[in-house]
Amino acid sequence: MKKNSEEELLRKVIREQVKSELNELDILSGISTGLKDYVAKPVIKFTTSQIAKMLGTIASFVPGKNNISRMFFDFVKQRKAPWTERDNPEDIQKGLQEIVKWSRKNLGLGRKRKKVSFGDDEHYAKLAKEAGGEYAGSMAKQMSGLSDAFTNYDPLHNIRNTLTHMYIEQLSPNEFEITDVYDFNPVVNILPKSEAGGSVTEDPSYFKSWRNFSKFLSNAASGKLMIRRYDAKKKKAVWIPVNALSKAAIEHLSRFYQGLYDYSGYPIKMRVTLDEKPAKLATASRKSKKA
Repeated sequence: MKKNSEEELLRKVIREQVKSELNELDILSGISTGLKDYVAKPVIKFTTSQIAKMLGTIASFVPGKNNISRMFFDFVKQRKAPWTERDNPEDIQKGLQEIVKWSRKNLGLGRKRKKVSFGDDEHYAKLAKEAGGEYAGSMAKQMSGLSDAFTNYDPLHNIRNTLTHMYIEQLSPNEFEITDVYDFNPVVNILPKSEAGGSVTEDPSYFKSWRNFSKFLSNAASGKLMIRRYDAKKKKAVWIPVNALSKAAIEHLSRFYQGLYDYSGYPIKMRVTLDEKPAKLATASRKSKKA
């Protein structure tokens, strides 16, 4: 199936599925608002299970199962086991090799430092440009919604939107380990239109509140969500409308999923081997700078 056909099919599934699901969630969130905590929390947890069901239905229509969808739906299933190199398809593993090579050249991995942090937007952009070939235009297109994310097979995009920031440690001259946690940082950057304003904060307790989740569902159903984004023309951060099925809104939903289920995501622990000439391993006697 061609990419355009895949996207059209996925968008159709999302439209049909979300129409019925959001109506149900809006009703449930309205009911829960008037209940006490001990009654309301199970109701809200039921709504999160309905969302997991909705996402699972959408996933069944995604051809090929790229790494973004595979890792996200393992999160929805509350995976506990580490994600390792054995879970990666070949193109993702090759992409990780390029990241390690770039980190050796530009971040001092194996020469000045035994362990480094990779994942800034600048890192990905420079890597795509320097690696060239299939990676040359990797970071030019930004993904805005589920259909974009689940039908994108670009290796760097898949890595950027699953791992993002990662630690890379050299274990031996040509052997490296990448570690991270697949989770969603508790950033309160999406709010109802009536509450939008001010700066963005990180607050884990915000996503444990059934009241906050109830408001999120109600405003998602009525199209009244706002997100704080930097406006290049105005040269400042502003609050703008955001679609309930945008990538950002799904990430926000996932933060509530973590908070209400007390689920902290799952560990990532992947080995990467290079066949090229090894760099000298950073010794333990050298003091590594903080990554």
